[in-house]
Amino acid sequence: MDPSVALPPITYAAPGVELNKRLPTNDVERIRKSIQDFLALRLFRNQLFTFAEAPFLPLAQPNVPIQPNDLLEVVHFNSSKCTVVDKDGFRLPRLLIVDDYRLILAENDGGRSGFGIVREVSALPAVLVEVDKRKNTCLDVTVTSNTGGGVLKSSGRQWSAKFEFEDSSLCAQAKLFIETGKNNLTAIKITRIREIILSVPPFK
Repeated sequence: MDPSVALPPITYAAPGVELNKRLPTNDVERIRKSIQDFLALRLFRNQLFTFAEAPFLPLAQPNVPIQPNDLLEVVHFNSSKCTVVDKDGFRLPRLLIVDDYRLILAENDGGRSGFGIVREVSALPAVLVEVDKRKNTCLDVTVTSNTGGGVLKSSGRQWSAKFEFEDSSLCAQAKLFIETGKNNLTAIKITRIREIILSVPPFK
């Protein structure tokens, strides 16, 4: 038997007592509790009335998968030419491509104009980007949890590198591409959550 069930109802965070065994203590916990209650009631109702439901996750995913070594038609994406300097100092000419889901590094395909060979794919939520403090034509890019695979991994599923551009305006534009892509992805996920919440079937 769980000893916490013998406690009287409490409204403070007691050590070892999880949220589902006590009352919420602040606005964040009240929101969490409301979401948990909603999802539990939704699941119970769908099981009771045998409603079929699409899976919740992933909230957003690209329609077309892109993997390293794929041939990509880069004219359909926001792209910028840059030189990627990895942790070992190697300089790699690349095309930086950003869509609503991914950061992609591609190498020019010498035989076909407008096409590139994918060398790195990273999910946008895992990408952190800042303008280099010493050189405003460079971006310091860190991928905290890389799910796409590739060649710029410094350790495990993480990598970091410096992206060099011809001038500061191209650098700022590339940073804007990445930030806009991340914002768009957040909006897609929020819309998906809203659709899930509002799609409760009516009682018959």
